[in-house]
Amino acid sequence: MKQCSTRFLLLACALLGATPAWARFVMPPACKNAYTEQQEITEGRKAAAQVYKQMPVLPDTDPVAVYVRALGTKLTAYAPDYAWPYNFHVVDVVDINAFALPGGSIFVNLGTIQAAENEAQLAGVMAHEISHVVMRHSTCNMTKQRKKRILFGITQGMTQVAAQVALGGVLGGTVGDMASDGIGFGQQTLFLSYSRDAEKQADLMGTDILYDAGYDPRSLPQFFETIEGRYGSGIQFLNDHPNPGNRIEYVNAEIATLPPRTYNVRYTLEFAYLADKIETMHALTADEVKKGAWKKDPAFAKGPSDATPTPTTKSPSAETGPQASTDTWMVLIDPDYALSYPQDWSVTDGPGQGTVTVAPKDGTMPKSDGSTAVARGMVIASLPALASADLTTDAGMDAAAAAVVKHLGMTATSAVTPMTVKGMSARSVDLQGVSPVQVASISEIEHDWLVVFGAKDNSVRYVVFVVPEPEYLGLKPTFDAILASFRVR
Repeated sequence: MKQCSTRFLLLACALLGATPAWARFVMPPACKNAYTEQQEITEGRKAAAQVYKQMPVLPDTDPVAVYVRALGTKLTAYAPDYAWPYNFHVVDVVDINAFALPGGSIFVNLGTIQAAENEAQLAGVMAHEISHVVMRHSTCNMTKQRKKRILFGITQGMTQVAAQVALGGVLGGTVGDMASDGIGFGQQTLFLSYSRDAEKQADLMGTDILYDAGYDPRSLPQFFETIEGRYGSGIQFLNDHPNPGNRIEYVNAEIATLPPRTYNVRYTLEFAYLADKIETMHALTADEVKKGAWKKDPAFAKGPSDATPTPTTKSPSAETGPQASTDTWMVLIDPDYALSYPQDWSVTDGPGQGTVTVAPKDGTMPKSDGSTAVARGMVIASLPALASADLTTDAGMDAAAAAVVKHLGMTATSAVTPMTVKGMSARSVDLQGVSPVQVASISEIEHDWLVVFGAKDNSVRYVVFVVPEPEYLGLKPTFDAILASFRVR
């Protein structure tokens, strides 16, 4: 890749988050919640630990779990209000369902991933669950019943119901067994059985999150339609996510308030690779889960491994994005632009004259001609001002992105997608090339994620995130965190 000259300066400061365009759906007034944010996080973590004991949860290192976690990280960058310590997990059961525990733990059944027709539909389900966390629907429900049931009983009920929802039915006992804990079945399910009003709120906020993340917002109701058409209205997923009666109509009305754009993401290469993998995976049935043989299988996680820091303050708005493992800034091109990068990455000039590469230790490789090729990491560069493009307009930004793609000489594998980077208009496009990484003397396919934005002098700034295609899902959360740290002075 050719890049141009840049100046950079290292500064020590805290990582700032992304500034999404979320602003349409107005979150309802907070309920009278008996739980503080910290209490909600604590109780949710207790429930999550119990889910691992009762359900076959894939370990965080599993490729499917890595993919879902990366997708969740991308979506939560656009979730408003409190910076919950979100974490995402996959339950290896065939039933179609997903559920969010208080405080930010979200579980997605493998059957749900298998049922989704594209990434946008899966993202819609996850954005819906994220919205339940944002609006604290679970502890709002629990607060309403606090006078009737002691906190201990409710918490115990939470863990059992989480397993029931994952399976789409009662697991590990009968209603009578649960009643012996001191709570009735109705009270247990309150934290996950949301009202139709709560479902509508999660639909509307989820629609905005989906849109801001670049996806087709119509994919959210389409998934509900797909599931109902394929399996009928009696499946547990639709019982746990009841239709307020006019889901399509009000979601379409919400979409009509969003700025129109020419391209919305529905399909991705990552989802295509995932679909091939999960097609041959055996998701456990409810009967297989009840028999419990999976508990001795080392393929399943024995407990949560997330070490997400607990937030202690409210963010002023939807401004807290995913956190990168760094406290260092690098100035891009000029002192007006900066972003953070992992502490174990290094900044170097190259591979061409006046270019800047930021990469991990194994991120660059020598070439036969004595130059250096970027295999993993990112390259930061610019193009001179485009005389024919006004970068303050959509048409100008589209032209700038096309110019960069042509300049790089790579194959675009997605359409140019509008996005916002720290309040600035930008463009995103996926590229494909030949990686310097070889396996058995065969070069890997390279996945390049290009982000283009305009500068004050009408020149074109861009960042290219580089990685071999098989490793893209593993590094995508880091790339998202880097981009979320983007800072305009």
